[in-house]
Amino acid sequence: MGGSGTTLDGAASGRTLPRLCIAALACSALLSPPSAHATPTVVGQLFTPATSCVGEYTYLQTAVASGTAYTVPVAGVIASWSFREAGTTVPGLKLKVARPIGGGSFTIIGESAAGTQVPNSVNTYPAQIAVQPGDVIGVHVTGGTCGTHNGVPSDTYAYVAGDPTPGTPTAFSASDSFLVPVSAVVQPPVTTGQRAAALASCKKRAHKHHWSHKRLRKCMKKASQLPA
Repeated sequence: MGGSGTTLDGAASGRTLPRLCIAALACSALLSPPSAHATPTVVGQLFTPATSCVGEYTYLQTAVASGTAYTVPVAGVIASWSFREAGTTVPGLKLKVARPIGGGSFTIIGESAAGTQVPNSVNTYPAQIAVQPGDVIGVHVTGGTCGTHNGVPSDTYAYVAGDPTPGTPTAFSASDSFLVPVSAVVQPPVTTGQRAAALASCKKRAHKHHWSHKRLRKCMKKASQLPA
């Protein structure tokens, strides 16, 4: 890398932080290993559906009596989703991800259309949908065997006719005793450690070389712009 020739070890307290110093911080930070906290989270449940759905609807599974919830517990990215098909495939199948906004309304924040559908199988598809805690998953269908009415009041869902456009607040109706066989894998954000390493380096070098507050602030401002 090119630079002015002034190194970070120079103790001239009145100088602004050289570009070379920040580049060095970034390079050393790149060597930091990614965070180990990258265990994916699965939301939703898979089972063979038994109830025929008539017409075009979007279903969001808002709560379940038992088993894995359909509500996202952590921030991250839905990297894939799966649907369990019955003997015939479900037409118009999409994953729908929604954010509750109160009063029974939701905003669809992302969707992913199914690819090849194989009957009597769990079919899995890629996705890239950023989510926050509290978001819920569901499906859009235009018919087919899309879920199971089970007589369990705690299995609640919200539904609306049609296919709500992402980003548009939409009022849903509420009902219960129904489950949709959909799940999603949520990958947590990957933390590289670059920003933390660069900030720590700024503080360490400032203490060692008696930097001015102005110089330290400039170093930390640059370091804070690195990826987390």
